[in-house]
Amino acid sequence: MISYCIHCYGQFGRYKQYSNLTYEYLKSIKKDIDLLHTRSIALTGGEVLIHKEFEKIAMFFLKNGFNVVIFSNGYNYKRMKNFLELSKDYHMTIKISIDGLNDTHNLIRRRKNSYENAIKMLDILKNYDNVDTNVSTVIMRENLKEVDELIDIIKNRYPKFT
Repeated sequence: MISYCIHCYGQFGRYKQYSNLTYEYLKSIKKDIDLLHTRSIALTGGEVLIHKEFEKIAMFFLKNGFNVVIFSNGYNYKRMKNFLELSKDYHMTIKISIDGLNDTHNLIRRRKNSYENAIKMLDILKNYDNVDTNVSTVIMRENLKEVDELIDIIKNRYPKFT
């Protein structure tokens, strides 16, 4: 089964093999990145947590003083919890996509339990003071009627998140 979100414009998940930026390659171009005076790095995908070298790459940028922003759909909350323990001495921003209430979010993400796992991810993230957590939503016809309720749920359950 092909697994990609209905609003995705990328090719992520549509092909079994695709090229990834490797840890070694990113390490090798650090001088070039520094020449550009880059201070912020966004790690995204498709879903960044499926990258086999995610932890090494994220830690490389954190240890080298970059502002790191991680975009995730929250599905792999167990891997994120392990990474958060590894990186607890560094500040970062993590943005979790939630695109509607339970059934709508799962429909959009084309994965059973996607909403439940994203909520588990938010529950984990609220315990880490070194992380600025944001919730992002793609507004579309499938979720338009639920956006206000979703905002209320997030604000009430996670008051420190933006």
